[in-house]
Amino acid sequence: MKIIADSGSTKTDWKIVDNKTIYNLQTVGFSPYLQSGDEIYTILYSEFQKFEKTNSISLNNISQVYYYGTGCSTDEKQKIVKDALAKVFSQAQIEVEHDLLAAARALCGKNEGIAAILGTGSNSCYYDGFTIKENVDSVGYFLGDEGSGCDMGKKLIRAFIYKELPLELETDFINTYNVNKDEILNAVYHKPFPNRYLASFGLFFKKHEQHIYIRNIIINSFNEFFIHQVSRYSKHQMVPMHCTGSIGFYFQDILKEVAAQYKVQMGKNIKSPIDGLLEYHRLS
Repeated sequence: MKIIADSGSTKTDWKIVDNKTIYNLQTVGFSPYLQSGDEIYTILYSEFQKFEKTNSISLNNISQVYYYGTGCSTDEKQKIVKDALAKVFSQAQIEVEHDLLAAARALCGKNEGIAAILGTGSNSCYYDGFTIKENVDSVGYFLGDEGSGCDMGKKLIRAFIYKELPLELETDFINTYNVNKDEILNAVYHKPFPNRYLASFGLFFKKHEQHIYIRNIIINSFNEFFIHQVSRYSKHQMVPMHCTGSIGFYFQDILKEVAAQYKVQMGKNIKSPIDGLLEYHRLS
């Protein structure tokens, strides 16, 4: 039996493969920048104990774990996650890779292209069909994450606090979330996972997608993504750009419009890379 996992900042999709039977599981997301190994282990152990009992499967039968996760771009951060996984899957050979490689493998397979993640956060790379050849350094949700739910959420709540939202949007924002300035600032600066909180306003964007003010925020955020990330790849106008993540998926029409302005050809656009990863590891 083997496990394939794709973990973002908000959620983790798991595929547990037992011959021809495939089990699906979804847990919270993990980040070695925001959580300790013990915290990751505690959540994993609890979730998989429940999964084991529900499906009458022994974790001791897991022989391979392929884990792709946000924040797993260095040996130090990979080790934090790998050690936590090893405590849960004690008999398994474990591989931990960055979620950007997951996106590249799921989106491009064995072909070259630009792989983009536009979800809670954002990232991108140029992939030659085998390895990541170019990657614009990510500076995280405070300084970067252009084009992501977190970035759009920052723009929205800043406009709300500065009282820049059109009256109809301000009224609906208050009715929907029932929050004030102090509560927002407390969530951003004092509570855990501010990136998830900021990205949670994505539903408000989808609800008001056709409103010119909201549409302009989305366009501006995508513009910044192309300026600071995509346009810096040497082949960005020569190979297709594929995208995964909820923001890129739900606002793909706007994303295509912005891409065209930078003469970037859009390819696949999928909500989650997990099915593509399953196929990749079946063919590998």
